[in-house]
Order: sequence, then structure tokens, then C-alpha cells
Amino acid sequence: MKALFEWLRFVGAGVVSYLLGAGLSWLLKEFFNLPSEAAVAISLCVMLVTNYALNRIFVFRAGSGTTGGFLRFAVTSGAMRGVEYLIFLGLLHYAGLNYLVAFSGALVISNVAKFLLYRTVVFGSTRESAKESAK
Repeated sequence: MKALFEWLRFVGAGVVSYLLGAGLSWLLKEFFNLPSEAAVAISLCVMLVTNYALNRIFVFRAGSGTTGGFLRFAVTSGAMRGVEYLIFLGLLHYAGLNYLVAFSGALVISNVAKFLLYRTVVFGSTRESAKESAK
């Protein structure tokens, strides 16, 4: 049951992050005339920091932030962002999708893998230490 609530919070945090990323991508492309590739790359970087805060505080309720915790998150999330960007490029250039549709598709495809990685690898140890300090 706890995993279900974490999943629901993860999805909620993902919606917030998605809206930020899609909005920023749209703003950078449509108002600042950046190429789609640059607009999405910048948005993914902004989403990295936003996701760390939301996942640590709201989703997994991990202990206090540490440099090691952020580093684990940055490496894991950075790798996932790279995969998402490659998926985005494939959907944009090979499937011929609109840049926002390709961006959305890439994020949906990677969402389940990120939840499992964040729950076990990134925030697993800090969640345990938060439980110990609460006792």
C-alpha cells in the first residue's frame, strides 16, 4: 500500500514537472525562437533540479538532502534524461511528431523506470535513515 501512495505522489510530482518542462519548452521555442532541440534540452535540465526537490521532499520523504544524495540523483536522472532526449529526437525526426508530442511521449516512456530507480537506488538509503532518526 505504501508503494501505491509513493507511486501516486510520483505521478503528481511528474505532472508538475511535466507542466514546467512543456511550458518552458514552448516558451523558449515560440517566444525566444530557439530550435526545438535546444528548447527541450534546457527544459530537461531545469526539470532535473525540480524533480530532485519534489522527489526527495514530497514523493519518497527522504531524509535531509546531502551532496551524495543529490549526486546519486543527478547521475541516475542525468542518464534517464539522456535516454529521454534520445527518445525525443527519434520521435521528432524519425516519427515526424510535433516537438511537444515527442517531448511528452519520451517522458511517458521513461516514467516507470525512473520510479523504480529513484525508489531503490536514489532515495532508498535516505528513506531508511529518515525512519531511523524519527524513532
